[in-house]
Amino acid sequence: MRPLRVTARAARDLKEAVGFIAQENPMAAETLAARLDETMALLARFPEAGPALPGRSFRILQVAGTPYRLVYSLSGAEVTILRVWLGARAWPPAS
Repeated sequence: MRPLRVTARAARDLKEAVGFIAQENPMAAETLAARLDETMALLARFPEAGPALPGRSFRILQVAGTPYRLVYSLSGAEVTILRVWLGARAWPPAS
């Protein structure tokens, strides 16, 4: 199992997504948080689960049952979650 690191930006993304959904549906927000946690745990065990993108230094893995994706990188023995991204938004981000 590889160590997993979540960047400050990814932590904010996660908090914003769960918080936004919780305003209308707290149970759905809990489900999203659990699925994000499960997917991060999966990446710690299987870091190459997300496809390698030609010419990119990151990978993207869809969070099952949600419109969210984890954008992450592999460096050495560590998996770094770079962003928690809503699939409906354009990638890469403007900023």
